[in-house]
Amino acid sequence: MADDRPGITRRRLLAGVAVGSGGLATNGATTSLLSDAERVGAVLTTGALDLRIDWELVDGPNAGETGRSDGRFDLPIAYDGHHRRGAAVLEIGPTERTENNPADLWLRGTCPDSGSLGTFGEVARLTLSYANCETGDPLPGGELTAGSFRDVFDILARGIALDGGRDPDAPIDGRECVAPGDAVCLRVKWDIAGYVGDESAAPSLAVVGRQCRHTDRSAPPFDPAPPCPPADPCPCCLDVGKLELEADGPAGIGENRIEPGTYAFSEGASRYELRVTDVADKPDSGDRETVAIAFDIVDEDGHRGPALCRVDVAGGRDPDGTGPAIETYEPPVDGPFENTTGALEGSDGDGLVYAPRRDSGDDSPEYYGISHVTIAICAAEGGCH
Repeated sequence: MADDRPGITRRRLLAGVAVGSGGLATNGATTSLLSDAERVGAVLTTGALDLRIDWELVDGPNAGETGRSDGRFDLPIAYDGHHRRGAAVLEIGPTERTENNPADLWLRGTCPDSGSLGTFGEVARLTLSYANCETGDPLPGGELTAGSFRDVFDILARGIALDGGRDPDAPIDGRECVAPGDAVCLRVKWDIAGYVGDESAAPSLAVVGRQCRHTDRSAPPFDPAPPCPPADPCPCCLDVGKLELEADGPAGIGENRIEPGTYAFSEGASRYELRVTDVADKPDSGDRETVAIAFDIVDEDGHRGPALCRVDVAGGRDPDGTGPAIETYEPPVDGPFENTTGALEGSDGDGLVYAPRRDSGDDSPEYYGISHVTIAICAAEGGCH
């Protein structure tokens, strides 16, 4: 099903995914691919083995595209403002050649040449599951692995053994082989709803097979690759929006006050909102004023948003009288980086961040009422400082 959320201009998530009897690689990386003439047997045990792969994009901007190959072809995975999620179904198995043998199939992955998958690799989510070959739907209980791109490719670097019986919990030496003409179907699902930036990634994902007879199937038919190194979790701090607490604001917002609820920014990005979870008001005040606020940043469908890298809470006047006083909150240098104010240094046990303190001349803290809150998020690139 297409995702209708508006947002950033169209970008290529992965310039192309090449799938074939030798492997699947993004952005045209060919080093892990065999030519059609070399066949899979060139890197496997002796014996005839020829794989076929049927594919279909079932979600995303190119949904409906299909194809078949026993060599290499491009499987484009893209994202744009209306499609922040997508999926493809792969049907993999030995062809029905007379001399073909039952196959032991493995899924493997390696990092891009640059090493790190970048911020994209940390935020974008990938799920690999066995699928129903008729409908393309994931099989109940058929998930092979899920997590960030980097988490999944750490596992794929060691290899995932595929079972002809489509059981993700099958013991490695008790898996069913895949007979000629039969197939194992996989659903590859990606989700980049929390990603901000223009990065693309070029990991290599390969389907590798070997004949089942007279071979030890307890180890992969390739040398495991090293895992992808972690990326900087917050390489850029991007100003994304401002929420004004004004008398003519939306329901739940008044002059220097706000109620818990979900609010669009007064200025800034339309695809993110603030979900206010708690507030603290000035005690014993005739005119109610909010002095502290706790919130999460979410997308417009309420899903988890990107991590916060800075929150400025404004209230009162600065000492020289040129503008509002501002209290700034940031995450610890080494993280964690989360989408909630509770992860920011200086927030209290309830995740509240406070407006600047006023000099009341006594020991009890007194804070200004909040006039506005400005938000910055972790991003890969783009107009940040």
